[in-house]
Amino acid sequence: MSQQILVVSPHYDDAILSCYSMLAANPGAVVLTVFGGAPAVPTTASWDVECGFSDSDVAVAARRSEDLNALTLCHASQSSLDFLDSQYDPKRPSPTRLAERVAREIDHANPRLLLFPLGGRWHVDHEIAAEACWLALGRSSGLIGVAYLDLPYGLSNRWSAPPDSRELSAGNPLQGMATKADAFACYASQAAPLRDAHKDMLDRALDPATERYWEVSRTPRRPVLTNKLRWLRSRVRQLGGA
Repeated sequence: MSQQILVVSPHYDDAILSCYSMLAANPGAVVLTVFGGAPAVPTTASWDVECGFSDSDVAVAARRSEDLNALTLCHASQSSLDFLDSQYDPKRPSPTRLAERVAREIDHANPRLLLFPLGGRWHVDHEIAAEACWLALGRSSGLIGVAYLDLPYGLSNRWSAPPDSRELSAGNPLQGMATKADAFACYASQAAPLRDAHKDMLDRALDPATERYWEVSRTPRRPVLTNKLRWLRSRVRQLGGA
């Protein structure tokens, strides 16, 4: 049976933070987390420590479980790829490689809509996931692409709607569906560190009214960044230049 919606989520909490309304109005969606893998050798990363985890194995297992609980509340199903979060491996996979894997998932799920992050300069994983989805969309016939604003990042950063796009309304959650706050509460390990990192932006992001969606042209119009240029931009941000 064809699934109506495939949501590409960079990390395990991004679909709920950015696409809750679309999930709550369309039960049966599939959420594909791109950077859902665990390092072959367990490691300790600073964000995992902030979240109270001893190593990456414990962290990834907990996040996957939290995500499953949140998606279940929205009557959505969980899928994931084994690419590593940037905190585990600063050498990022190419958008082309990601696009090949996303295309396979599109073939498997056979969705009507592909939801993917708008991306931007706020997080390298979001940026690469967005570029990969533009490539995958260009290779898939009969598929409607919908870009979503990455929350909470998009509440404080400048961004532009995709070229040749039109804004969409997600519709209303079905009666009896869990609220966005209830769904996000499933990510217990992340809530406090995210609130510390993003201050009041996280609370604002939990308001479904802050979500934004755009139906995009099937022809990718974004330039795909080279890994070298992406690394240079990341270094500029780290040095406070952007």
